[in-house]
Amino acid sequence: MNVDVHFQVSDVLKTKHFTHAKVLAGEKGLFRQVKWVHVLEVPAVEDLLNGGELILTTAAGFHDQLEVFQAFLRQLIDSGAAGLCIEFVPLRFDVPEELIIYAEERDFPLILFTKEVKFVNITQHLHTMMIERQYQMMADLETLSSKLNELLLTPHPQMDILDQVYQHVRGILLLIPVQGEPIILCDSSKQTEELVMHYLQYASLPKGYEVTQKQVLALKQTFADLVLIHQSNTLSEFELLVMDKGANALAQQTLRELYTEELKKTKENEWLQKWFHEEHTEREIIEHLEETEGLKKPTGCVVMLFQKNHQIEEIAGNLYFLVSCRSIFQRAGFYLIVYEHQGQTLFILLNTRKVEDWKERAEKAANDITQLYDREKPGEAVINYGIGSYCEQFQHMRKSFQAAKEVLHLKKVMPQRIKSPFYQDLHMLRLMSVMKESGLLECMVKEYLEPVILYDKQNSGRLYQTLNIFLQTNGSKKETASQLYIVRQTLYHRLDKLHALLGEDMMQAPKRQALEFAILAYEFLQGNRH
Repeated sequence: MNVDVHFQVSDVLKTKHFTHAKVLAGEKGLFRQVKWVHVLEVPAVEDLLNGGELILTTAAGFHDQLEVFQAFLRQLIDSGAAGLCIEFVPLRFDVPEELIIYAEERDFPLILFTKEVKFVNITQHLHTMMIERQYQMMADLETLSSKLNELLLTPHPQMDILDQVYQHVRGILLLIPVQGEPIILCDSSKQTEELVMHYLQYASLPKGYEVTQKQVLALKQTFADLVLIHQSNTLSEFELLVMDKGANALAQQTLRELYTEELKKTKENEWLQKWFHEEHTEREIIEHLEETEGLKKPTGCVVMLFQKNHQIEEIAGNLYFLVSCRSIFQRAGFYLIVYEHQGQTLFILLNTRKVEDWKERAEKAANDITQLYDREKPGEAVINYGIGSYCEQFQHMRKSFQAAKEVLHLKKVMPQRIKSPFYQDLHMLRLMSVMKESGLLECMVKEYLEPVILYDKQNSGRLYQTLNIFLQTNGSKKETASQLYIVRQTLYHRLDKLHALLGEDMMQAPKRQALEFAILAYEFLQGNRH
């Protein structure tokens, strides 16, 4: 298979129309690719070229004007032309020595026809060959794509995919995974071995060689690099496209393996169930995580719990969503374990980095997951979750779950108050459920707020709302009146009434704190009744 889709100047010289052509200068540049053949007879050409053109000329209008001829040659080189072919046969002129030296210094092919040729025959012949090669390239790529697709349907196709790519390129092929040992496909010569070792050790190559690299990307994460080591300036467009197709096939294979792994993980719940019910010791948990997940002691764990009305098939059953979440958390420094408990999806996040910034990393990852869910389920309810307390002891993971559960409960009954998904940010609100069970919340509300609540019921008043906003604004009358859309005089009247019901000391520190907590308690109790 010919991997050179574009002609090089050296290929052009082998065609029948160049039998009587002589290379005057730039033999080192004969590797230049010829993308098109163009006839030019005017000296001003810098706006006429795109690069890669082989220029045919008789220079009839400026062959005897050295400065114009030099400017013509300089424009060709600066524009990236592949070479210049000159026919002086009818006029019997020589190419000026200055032009030959200038072209040689820049490795620019300067070719002279020693016998008369027809430019129209040259362009027709070369363009036909180029188009045929282009069609052949498309056919070969289509065949390769079909073969790669067939391989993707077989188990463990990685080596077969690499072998297909290797057969279609020239050079040394490497697959360098992010984790694991590189895979190398090359001949067995000592020189090749030394070249590969030098590249792997120093990420550099000796003069005359260069690297073409394609990332194996899945779920916006790089899993490996597909690398081709080849001689400088020899890579063809065909080989570049082969590398693209190979990297894409490897990415699909990686994604399939991730799906398979995810499916396996969702079925391995027995051990997790015992962990959840605190039936494992700390040492057993650490040993199991290292043995089955390859994790050497993480620094702690935290539970991310999804609201119960998110159906299992939306989260745990959506393999794409799970694989994407795993990738997101991995970038944030967490290893994800998924567990189902009574219809709720738990994300057990094992922290693989330092403890100090776990919350910031978890928050960014959670935001990315929210955006992912919104893209997957456009127009549906916003995904809702709580993130529990951070546990440095893995056997206490259930406590983190209970804390995350409390976050979800408070989000439900006090949606206006709870903005953060973190249990750590609940502060005094953590006490609500415990105090409710003991009956203290009702007592608190009755003692501090009952006069105001009864007054509002009997008089259709808004004292409770006024008190709530007055406390939230730190006693600012101007801000309170603004938020209530009332005049100052009305506010003063309401505040007088509040002082009469609650006492003149209601804004003093101890009582004010009690009133603020009583308001939170009242909202919590009201939310639980609905």
